Amino acid sequence: MVISTQKSRFLSSGKILQRFSFTHLNLQLQGKDKTICDMISAVKAFKAKLQFYLQQVKNKRLQHFPSVGKMLESHAGAVHVLDVHNYCCDLLSKLGQEFEDRFNDFDKLEPCVEFIANPLMEIDMGEIPEQKAELFSVNPVEMEVKNIQNHVQLKSEHSQHFWRLVDPEH
Repeated sequence: MVISTQKSRFLSSGKILQRFSFTHLNLQLQGKDKTICDMISAVKAFKAKLQFYLQQVKNKRLQHFPSVGKMLESHAGAVHVLDVHNYCCDLLSKLGQEFEDRFNDFDKLEPCVEFIANPLMEIDMGEIPEQKAELFSVNPVEMEVKNIQNHVQLKSEHSQHFWRLVDPEH
């Protein structure tokens, strides 16, 4: 979408469209104590927020974009107000698609990562798609998974402490 110079100046004046803050997401993805579970959760949450924001803007509910709301209120009769609304929707849609494209591998990894985060969860190892079997060597661990899932003492331990109980030699 091409925006004329006049509209571009209008959008940039007064911080009408404030830049998305990627700082919070960036910090969630960095650091030595971050796990793949943390990263997948952070990216999924950000993508969900983008979809939420898009629906809110489409419905002209701009509480998360106060600058845009003020601008639209103060210029309600202007011709380019509709263009600003459409521009915001288009921008959010494109940003959401970029995240889908760049992080689509996370969707493939998520079921395996969920199991790693909670190995006591009930899963049918026979139903893991070949795609996930290619990512990880599934065959050698199928029986071990069944042993872990049915170990009474492990089930009684809090799931956050589970991995501390696992012998690193195995």
